Amino acid sequence: MNAAQIMKTIRGTSPTVVLVGNGPSACKHPFGELIDLFDEVVRFNNYYQHLKGVENFLGSKTSTWVLGEHMSGTVRPQGSEQLVRIVPQGLSKEFHADAVFLRDVNGVDAPSSGVVMASKFATLSMKIYTVGMDGYTGNRRNWWDEADEDGKHHDHTQEAAFWLTHSEQVIPLEELL
Repeated sequence: MNAAQIMKTIRGTSPTVVLVGNGPSACKHPFGELIDLFDEVVRFNNYYQHLKGVENFLGSKTSTWVLGEHMSGTVRPQGSEQLVRIVPQGLSKEFHADAVFLRDVNGVDAPSSGVVMASKFATLSMKIYTVGMDGYTGNRRNWWDEADEDGKHHDHTQEAAFWLTHSEQVIPLEELL
């Protein structure tokens, strides 16, 4: 099936949403054309520094840019995308952003920004599609890294349980092939 045919099968009455993570599997399949057909394309942290040359896999559209607390508080989107900040309990919420969410998901200690955003969309009873949401498995954190040097990881077991619990609503694009 081509991108337009896939989009036709998933489009319903609510807007279509895809979370484009930075995990190693993000560049496994050429989903770029399909990603750009989604109404809402959510990307994370410093994706924009690495997107050039991989648009065939990851597309080029961004409607929401999600930044964790470790990213600069003064960063602004490059285009017209909405800026969302994810912050832990107790951290100042005075970030310049269109929306600020706590890094808080029931059953997941210190959830990744992807899990936080999937949880937010899931509360709206929407189907959410994902690509590259595997950044905390193996020795690579991002699709552009050779190895994860900082050793800071989210709890893969808890995140895997979150994805499994929400598998009716949160669907990896890979499953549409």
